[in-house]
Amino acid sequence: MSTPERPADAVQGPLHAPAVAQVREAMRLFDDGAEAFVEASDAVWNVVGQASAAAASPPLDGVVLDACAGAGASALPLARAVGPHGYVDAVDLSPRLTAYGTGAAHDAGLGNVAFHSADILDWAAQHVDSYDRIVCTLGLMFLPDPAAAMTAFADALRPGGRVTVTTWAAGAMQPLTGCLWQARLDLGVPAPPPAPFAASVTATEDPGRLLELATAAGFAQPHVDVYRQSLTVNGEVGWALVTGTVLRGLITDLTETQLGQVRGRLAQGLADSGNRVDGTTLTLRAQRANADRDTHPGAPRRASRRRKRPV
Repeated sequence: MSTPERPADAVQGPLHAPAVAQVREAMRLFDDGAEAFVEASDAVWNVVGQASAAAASPPLDGVVLDACAGAGASALPLARAVGPHGYVDAVDLSPRLTAYGTGAAHDAGLGNVAFHSADILDWAAQHVDSYDRIVCTLGLMFLPDPAAAMTAFADALRPGGRVTVTTWAAGAMQPLTGCLWQARLDLGVPAPPPAPFAASVTATEDPGRLLELATAAGFAQPHVDVYRQSLTVNGEVGWALVTGTVLRGLITDLTETQLGQVRGRLAQGLADSGNRVDGTTLTLRAQRANADRDTHPGAPRRASRRRKRPV
C-alpha cells in the first residue's frame, strides 16, 4: 500500500502556541509512519476501535465526532452504527492517516463519514453544541493538555450528549515496548530525550486520573471500565507498531545496521512471549450534564455553531 501524499493545507487553524512542539512531533511521527500504522490495523487498531465505538453506543441518525481518528478504526464502525441518516466527523492532525481513512470509507461504501485533517481543539471550538457523541480512541494521551481537551469535548457536545474516551492502561503494550528499550540498551545506544507528550500519557493511563479529568470538565456520572485483553502481535506487526506510531521516536537515531539488530531482537522477544502483547485499555464514559455553558468552572459562554448533517 502506498502512502498518500500530504495535502498542502494539512492543518486547519492555528496550533496552540504552548504546545507547538508536542503537536508537531506527534503529527510528524504518525505522518512519517502512516503506511506502517495501517499495517497494524487488523491486529491492534481495529480491535480497540470497534470496542470503543460499541462502548459509545451512538444513537441511530446521530451526529458523532471521532477525535484523533487516525485511519478510521473507530470512525467506520461509528458510521455504520448511526446509519445512513446519521453522520460522523473524523478529525485527526495527520493528513496521511486521514487520507487512508477516506479511502477506507470509500471502499466500505460509507458516505456518512468525512475525514478532516485539523487540530481537534480548534475543530471543537468551531462546533459548539454540535454532537450527540464524541469518541476519542487512543488519542487523548497525545494532546498537549488532556484537561483542556476534555473541556473542549464538553463544549462540542449537545446537552445530554456523551463522551467516550479510550486510552491504554499503565503497562499496556508490554512486552513490546520493554523489548524495544532492551534492544537499545543491548546495543549501548544512549536513551533519547523524553517524548514531549510523556506527561499526557501518564495523565491518561490511570482510571482515577481519567475520572478527575471528566469531573473537572463538568461531565456528569463519569465511569471508567477496564478492558483486559491480549493482542496477537508477531515480529512483523510489532515492527509496524514501532515504525508506525510514536515509538518511531525511539529508532530515528539508529543506523541501518542497528535498526536490523533491534528489529531482530524485538521479533525474538515477542516470540518468547508467544506473540502476545498486553492490550488492556481504559474506557471513560460520561455525559454532558445540561444546557448550561458554565458546566465547568470558568467556562466562557459562546455562541453555538451547530454541526449540520450534510444534505
